[in-house]
Amino acid sequence: MIIQLKKFCMGMFVLIVFLLGIIFGRMEVKAADVTDSTVRILIGDGTKSRHHITLTPGAVSEEFYYEVKGYEVKSSSYASDNPDAFVIQDTEKGKCKVEAVAQGTGLVTLTILTKDGKTLKEKVFVSVYESIQACEGMTNKKADVYRCASDNTGVENNDKIGELQKGAAITITAECDDYFRYVLQEESEESSEYRVGFIKMSDVTIPITSISVEEDIYLDMGEEWDLEVDVEPEAATEQNFVYDNSNPAVVDIDAEGHITTTKRAGASVIIVSTADGLHKAKCEVHVSSPPYNAAWKDTVEDEKDEPEQAPPQDSA
Repeated sequence: MIIQLKKFCMGMFVLIVFLLGIIFGRMEVKAADVTDSTVRILIGDGTKSRHHITLTPGAVSEEFYYEVKGYEVKSSSYASDNPDAFVIQDTEKGKCKVEAVAQGTGLVTLTILTKDGKTLKEKVFVSVYESIQACEGMTNKKADVYRCASDNTGVENNDKIGELQKGAAITITAECDDYFRYVLQEESEESSEYRVGFIKMSDVTIPITSISVEEDIYLDMGEEWDLEVDVEPEAATEQNFVYDNSNPAVVDIDAEGHITTTKRAGASVIIVSTADGLHKAKCEVHVSSPPYNAAWKDTVEDEKDEPEQAPPQDSA
């Protein structure tokens, strides 16, 4: 009996050691895999890890640098995955600045090689936004607010920083890809943390405040013309127009504002209206016939081709 008990205890001991080995082995593998958590990118005088940065074209960021825990660094480098939008300016070892080139988004990736052969990576998402004429808008539904011009940057678990209720009044100041950068007009305790942020263009309505067109257009019969409508503000989201033509016998205009002349001279007044009818503009189209018809032109050309006859000479 005692022998059997000893065998049972020995077996349980071996099993426990085996299970503990598996558990701790998995923990070690997991810890080894999560190498990104040992690297922090800091920008300027900041003391917190940064994952987002916003710039305007031509601007240069404050200096990037990093901190590493638990490893000795052999080498490091920064890279841009969208050089059309921003490029890297190497400053000194382990540091860089980001220069914005044009509107767009992308990632700055820091790659570190350690002396024991490991590769560590950390990333910062960059939004380069283009400033536009400030204009008033409102959310057309309950809308998410983001730190940058993306809802899935891949650098944080949640890029969303808050929500705006439907009908929230905002001032649009810039655009980047499919996002507007806004300033909230009425700040509350709930929205104080995201008074400025990025919002999807599809979640915003920006009404037209005025439209204008060229007052007079002069065309010859057979000519065509695209009527351009200038809109204020330029970022207005619903740029759909209705065209009223006073004289279809002279010109025809389609739903896109393309004017086609007919075979008749004259004039027509085109009234352009916004889809809601709140704003209108007038253009008068003048159509002239050619200075001479084709048959007369052919006769003139034929006469030019005939050889000149010598004048008659006086008889002696």
